[in-house]
Amino acid sequence: MGSGAILWAPANPKLDEREVLQAMLVVDEDLIADRPGPLIIADEGFASKEFENDLVMRGAELPRPSFKGRRSARARACSRRCGS
Repeated sequence: MGSGAILWAPANPKLDEREVLQAMLVVDEDLIADRPGPLIIADEGFASKEFENDLVMRGAELPRPSFKGRRSARARACSRRCGS
């Protein structure tokens, strides 16, 4: 299996983008199930614990954005490996 986008959609600005993504994951549930651990790439507007918990239940990962003064878990792990 190759890598690359498997789902994408332009969202109507009047709709909540999180609801659009959740609907996409429901409609294409089999597509997601065939690719364990999909990575969701989205802007910081998607950062919410409830939404992230729903994605985790579906087996997907949404990396948390870095907020001012706080590094993401991935950035902290990299810093530890690099000794900085």
